[in-house]
Amino acid sequence: MAYKSRIEQALKQKLYQEQNKEKILIYAKLWYERNKDTIAAKRKLRRKENKKQLLIREKKCREVNRAKIREQAQHWREQNKENEKMRHKLYAEQNKEEIAERRKRDKEKIVMQRKLAYQRNKEKIALSHKRYYEKNKAKAAISAKRYREANLDKEHMRRQRRCALKRQAIGVLSISDWKEIKKKYGHACPACGRPEPEIKLTVDHIIPLIKGGKHDKTNIQPLCHSCNSHKRTNVRKWNSKGQLEFVLEEKSLRARI
Repeated sequence: MAYKSRIEQALKQKLYQEQNKEKILIYAKLWYERNKDTIAAKRKLRRKENKKQLLIREKKCREVNRAKIREQAQHWREQNKENEKMRHKLYAEQNKEEIAERRKRDKEKIVMQRKLAYQRNKEKIALSHKRYYEKNKAKAAISAKRYREANLDKEHMRRQRRCALKRQAIGVLSISDWKEIKKKYGHACPACGRPEPEIKLTVDHIIPLIKGGKHDKTNIQPLCHSCNSHKRTNVRKWNSKGQLEFVLEEKSLRARI
C-alpha cells in the first residue's frame, strides 16, 4: 500500500508541475536571485574539494560532446557578437601587462597553435578573406597601400622572391639577410656613393637571374634604382668601399655556368 501511495504522489506531483510550469519557473528564479551568493559560495567550495574528479568528468564530457559543444559555442557567439567584442576589449584594457608577459613567455606555443589552427581551417579562412575582400574592395586597397608604405623592405623582398620563382632561381633571400647586406655597405649605394634616405636601395643580383645567378646573399649587392637600371643585365660587383671589383664578360660567364 505504501508503495502505491508513493507512486500516486509522484504522479500527482508530475501533473502539478506540468500544469504550473510557468509559475514554478518564476518561483525558482526568485529563489535563485535571493540565494545567489550562497549558491555561488557552495559551488566554489564543492569545486575546490572535488577539483580532480570534476576536471576528469569535464574532460570526458568534452571528448564525448566535442562537436555539440563547438556548435553551441558558435551559435552563442553569433547571438552575442557585440557583447563578446566589448568583453574582450575590456579584458585587454584591464590586463595589458599580463597579456604582454604571457605572449612573450609562450611565444613559440602561440605561433604553433596559430599554425595548426590555420592548417585545420585553411579553406574556411581563404573563403572568409575572399568574402571580406569582395565586400570591402576600396577599404582593402587602402589598407594594402598603407601596409606597403609602412613595410617597404618586406614588399621589396616579396617582389624579388616572386621574380626569382618565375626565373626558377636557386636560393632564398630573407629580410634579415637584406638588412645585413645594407649594413655591410653602410646603407649607401656603392656605385654612386649616395646614402639612404637620399636614395632607396634596391636588391641587385651580381650575376643576373636571367643568366643563371642565385637568389641568395652571396649574389646580392645594394644599388640605388638608377644605378641598378643602368647596370641592366651586366655582371658587375662593387665592394663595401665603393670600388668596382670585377666585370665579368659574357664568354667567361657562359664558361662559368
